[in-house]
Parts: sequence; structure tokens; C-alpha cells
Amino acid sequence: MSNVDLLNARRHRRNRVMTVSILASLSIVTVGTVFLLLSNIDSIFHIAKPTKKIVTQPQKIFPLAQPQPRENTHTEPVQSEPNFAAHTPIGNSPEDHEKFLQAAKRFSNEIKVKASAFPTLIASERYNNLVAITELQLVTLSNQARYKEALAILTAASNNLDAWMLADLERYQKLLFEAETAWQGKQLIELTRIIATAKTLHAGHKELFEHYALLMADWPMVRSAFQRAEKARAENKPTAEQKALQVISQKTHDITGLKKRIAAVTLLLRQQKIDELLRSIAQALAARDIAATRSALKSLSALAPKTPEIQNLNTDLMALEEGIRFDKVIKKMDQLAAADNWNAANQLAVANRGQFHNYEKFQRRADFIKKVNDLITFIVAFLNEPEKLMTRSSQQQAETILDTSEATQSFSPSLTNLIDKLAITLSTYTEPLNIIVLSDSYTFVEVKSIGQVGAVRQKTIKLPPGDYVLLGKREGYVTVRVPLKLRPGDSGKKITVMAHEQI
Repeated sequence: MSNVDLLNARRHRRNRVMTVSILASLSIVTVGTVFLLLSNIDSIFHIAKPTKKIVTQPQKIFPLAQPQPRENTHTEPVQSEPNFAAHTPIGNSPEDHEKFLQAAKRFSNEIKVKASAFPTLIASERYNNLVAITELQLVTLSNQARYKEALAILTAASNNLDAWMLADLERYQKLLFEAETAWQGKQLIELTRIIATAKTLHAGHKELFEHYALLMADWPMVRSAFQRAEKARAENKPTAEQKALQVISQKTHDITGLKKRIAAVTLLLRQQKIDELLRSIAQALAARDIAATRSALKSLSALAPKTPEIQNLNTDLMALEEGIRFDKVIKKMDQLAAADNWNAANQLAVANRGQFHNYEKFQRRADFIKKVNDLITFIVAFLNEPEKLMTRSSQQQAETILDTSEATQSFSPSLTNLIDKLAITLSTYTEPLNIIVLSDSYTFVEVKSIGQVGAVRQKTIKLPPGDYVLLGKREGYVTVRVPLKLRPGDSGKKITVMAHEQI
């Protein structure tokens, strides 16, 4: 191309740009004028204020006026400018004026509002041309009071808009179907394209599109978790399957029956846990492990309180606890007895007699310990107060203790030692002592309640340790009473008994 041709081409292109700019400016001025006039349509058309507020919902899919049937709903109808010649006015009554005002209101407050939900439509040249020309014609005709013609133009424009919206709506609804098909096939790129296209056609179903967006965002993790769940099921690993299914449940998904599957796996795991706890309890009981048995039984009661085995297992646990306590008590009693601590052993036996009253072994052991402890107690009491042995009843009791202790003394060194001491002490309190009685050969001496000594000057008598009273009697004299306390070691003791006070 020559330089001259290049310059001519640039000049022609610049002229076209200038022409388009001028036309665009004129169009903006014209549309601005129209909308300014339309904003004052109430005053221009003398439109009365409606008594009831008209509520519109532009985001919903709404029924539209059905257009004339056409072969292809995706082909945009050809819109020509309204023909004034086709609308010959035949009178303009007040009723025509009112009908026109109502139609104008509907066109502005309903039709155009509905159209605002169709982004592609309201951004199109056909829509903007139709609205601009219609509103310009309405201003002209209303100023001329040609209301029937204006009403006809409004009706034609409304029908055109309804037809366009219906066509876009049909395309939109078809895209919704295609979106679901694409999602079921996991064609995510195609689904993204469909959603983007659908949004340009209609502004409804925002929640559905947001749902699809969440589904697509979470799909990689959902797919991965579902694959893990399927593998775990095949390998009979319900714990891993449950974990994978729970990951899915926390994401946006549309997997059918997920809740039922999670519930089934959870039930299976619960039963497995119950069986495992039952085995653990049986093993713990066999091992006599109270802590392990109680812990497993507590877990079982919390997990499945209606398990029929729980009652019997509780009974077995109590029997085990009692058996172990019995063994511990018996062992402790034997240890105390072996340590020659019969008093502590007896106290332990007394404390547990009620609990183990059905245990024959315990009762025999407790009776033996009590016998040994009683013997020790009695002997110690005599040794601490040996003077009790001066009475015949105490001597007989001590003799009985010595006789019955022969079978038990071999189990207790301390008892053997005490028996020896008691035998020696008893002998010292039962062996007679030599007592020398001194008198004047006139006084008659006797040992009260024991026997007579006679009127002697000196006489040796035998008395066992004890407390005595010697009486000295002489005719014409006051009887004298001389107390005598004999204790072991007092052999050869002298005592004088003489009545020397005359009556």
C-alpha cells in the first residue's frame, strides 16, 4: 500500500470515529431527556398516586406473557420502530387516559423491573433502543392527548419485552439442566462455563450457583476421601472408613445416603467396641485384675448400658473384689500371727467377721486367733495383778488356762513364755508358807475361817499367801484381832497374838 492510500485510510477511519462519537453524544442527550421526562411522568400524564404499594420481586422467575409461537425461541425477534400510522386514534376518553396511565405505570414499575433481572437483555442494543424510542413516543403522544395510540405502543413494547425475557428464560432454564448434567459428569470446566453464561441471562438462583461453586471447590477433597472410604470398606477397616466419611460430611457434597452409611459404620464400630470390652473384662476377671475389670466394665456401661451381660459381670466383679479382699485379710492375719502380734490379728479378724461370715476358712482362722489372744490377755491380767491368784476361784481359772494352752502355745512364743510365768506365779501363790505364831500360852489363837492354833507360846503353822486375821481369845480379856498379809517370800514370818486388855 502506498503512503497516499495509507493516509486516505487513516483519514476515513478518523471521520468514521468522529461520526460515531457525534451520534453517540446525540443518543446520550436524547436518552437523558427521555429519562428526565419519564421521571416526571406523573406530572406530565397527571398520574394519580396509587393507594396500594406494588411489590415486585425481580430476582424470582416469573410468568411472562406468552408471545406468538415461533419456530426457534433462541432467535431474537426483529423489532421495528412503532408505526404511528397503524394506530389511528378513535376518540380519547377519560377512560383511555386512565388506561394509558396504568399501562405506563406497569411498564415502568413492572416490565422494566422484571427486565432488570436479565443482564444480557438490559445490556443489549435492542432493549435500549426499544425503551428509548418507546418512551420518546409516549412523551410525544401524551402531550398530544393521543392516549389510545400511546397505550397501543406500550402494549406492543411490553409484549416485545415479555417475549425477549421469555426467550432468555428458556435458555436460562436449559442451562440449569445442562449445569446439573455437567456436575453429575463432574465436567467442572464445562459447569463453570455454563454457570457464567446462565448468570448473564438471568439473575435468579444465586443460592444454586453458590452451591455449585462450593461443590466444585470441595470436590477434590470429597473425591479423595470417598476413594479412601471405598478402599477401607474393601479392606474391612471400618475405623478408617468412618474417618474418611466424616471428612466428606464436613464438606459440601451431594453424595446420596452418606448419613446412612456413616450411621451403619458407626453402629458396626460400636458393636466391635462392645465385643472388645467383653473380651477385656473376661480376661481381666481371669487375671484377677480388679482395676482393669472395673475400667472396662465402666466403659461398657457408658457405651451400651443395656448390654445384658453387664449385670452378671458386675456380680462377677463384686465376687472377685470380695475374694481378693478375703485373700488379703487372711494373708495379713497370718502375717500378724507369725509376728506374734495376736492382738492386731484379732482386731483384723473382728473387723472382717461380718463380711466373711460365709467363709468357713476365715471363721476357723479367726476363732483360733481369738483363742490365742484371749489366753494371752488372761495370763497378762493375772501377771499384772498376781494377788488375784490368792483366791481359790482365780487359781482354778489360772489352772484351766494352763491346761487349755498346751495345744496353742507352740504357735506363739510369747504365749509359751507367759504360760511359764503364770505357772511359776501360780505355784508361788498356792504353796504354803511357814508362819511362826507367838503368844503367852494363855491366849487361845485361831486363824479366822481357817483353823485353830491353840494356847501356845510359839508355834509354826503353814498358810498359803493371802490375807488373814488371827484372833486371840482369853477369858476376862478383850479378844484381839491381828491382820496378817502373806505374800510369796514371807516364809518364816513371825506374828504375835496376845489378849492383854482385861474386860
